[in-house]
Amino acid sequence: MNENENDNQITLYDDDGNELNMEILEYFLLKGQEYVMLTDMDTEPAEGDIDIFLMQVNILDDEMEEFVPIDPEKEDEVYAFAEKLVSGEIENPDEFY
Repeated sequence: MNENENDNQITLYDDDGNELNMEILEYFLLKGQEYVMLTDMDTEPAEGDIDIFLMQVNILDDEMEEFVPIDPEKEDEVYAFAEKLVSGEIENPDEFY
């Protein structure tokens, strides 16, 4: 992961080494684990919708973090929570930390 000039933009690389320019939309906690919502900056959204990607955040040290795929056993729960968060169904996500 490389940070760009804007703190909300990062470059990730897929399994084939292709660059993915992503925008960080929001961080959130669920059951003590931090996650991040991202969107692809190079893809034009259809009819105002944007694709959201979720990744688990692992803190490496005070200045470094890494984004990794979500554990498949937790994936459904994390995506359901994120959907509620985006839709406004969860008004105060701090209650769920």
